[in-house]
Amino acid sequence: TITGDDYAIVNRRLCSGIPHNFDLHGSSVNGLVLWSRESFSSFWERQRMLILWNPMIQKAHELPTQCAPFSTCQWPPYFGLGFSHSRNDYKVVAIVDEAETSKTTVHVYSLSTCTWRTVVEYREDIIRQLLSDGQVLIEGAIHFVSSDCVERRSHMISFDVDDEVFTYIKLPTELELQDRHIYPVVYHENIGILNVDEFNHLCSLWVMENDLVAGSWSKLYTIDIQEGPVF
Repeated sequence: TITGDDYAIVNRRLCSGIPHNFDLHGSSVNGLVLWSRESFSSFWERQRMLILWNPMIQKAHELPTQCAPFSTCQWPPYFGLGFSHSRNDYKVVAIVDEAETSKTTVHVYSLSTCTWRTVVEYREDIIRQLLSDGQVLIEGAIHFVSSDCVERRSHMISFDVDDEVFTYIKLPTELELQDRHIYPVVYHENIGILNVDEFNHLCSLWVMENDLVAGSWSKLYTIDIQEGPVF
């Protein structure tokens, strides 16, 4: 929870339901949720608002974005929320696709210091291929999925919140084909992949049996979804 004078509390209350025109990133972490919103002051100028919200006590902490490393980027960053047990600190990771420079950069916000810093060690060729803002937090790491349709390779990307280090695990060859929607999920405390194959009207669940060990993926279920969409 966000309490005390250590953090700047936004001097307003968010509505009791889903905040209007805000996007939710990930799931709750110890009761906190991460919301973002973009607004345009002109055709080329945009403003981003990032908020950590505790709906139980109806208070929020607004992250500084005006001077953030991604404040001028054209495309919305990918955001993830996690908790560092070793430092007792909430962290927000921002993966930024800088269209102007054709580079992908990574930045981390620390709630204990209220500052952004840049991560320098990561595989840009994998990070830049994130499929969506979908993510899950399990065992102290935020998990994303990336896929390169040209190179026909897909990865589970794990960001350790404590050490701020990335790990990359290749997905099964079957998931490297096109016309598929791939989402990270948690299944019985294991990291998994929900694969929606719209072309063949199938939905399958894959689970990694050994944490972060390549080749340990197993397909548990395949469901025929011809009668209608999964979502």
